[in-house]
Amino acid sequence: MCSSAEQRLRWIIDVPRTTPGEAYSLGVPSGRDGFIFVGTRSGWLVAFADPSIEPASGYRCEHPDVETPNCTQFGFRLVPDPKVVAEVPLQGAISGEPVLTSDRIYVATTAGYLYALRTD
Repeated sequence: MCSSAEQRLRWIIDVPRTTPGEAYSLGVPSGRDGFIFVGTRSGWLVAFADPSIEPASGYRCEHPDVETPNCTQFGFRLVPDPKVVAEVPLQGAISGEPVLTSDRIYVATTAGYLYALRTD
């Protein structure tokens, strides 16, 4: 292990554009150079940055069920909430992993489309 159990969780994010209450509403994430890309069942490709690359949008409790103002009084830590850097609407659900190349992101959807998106 690279860190103690208390320090293992580096950050946590509620990915936007998911379908509330729907099980498995996220696809498989993919990342490169500190940026993470994940598709949603509602047809969005969401990109966010590791807080070591871009400042976090804020902090939240490491335990998702505990409200941030009550976090430390229950013995939990505040961890960064990564900054969302892009939200791209696509046709169809995205359940697979976005494929990253040097200047493109390839995303397949359940609507039968394969998208090639520029990263610059």
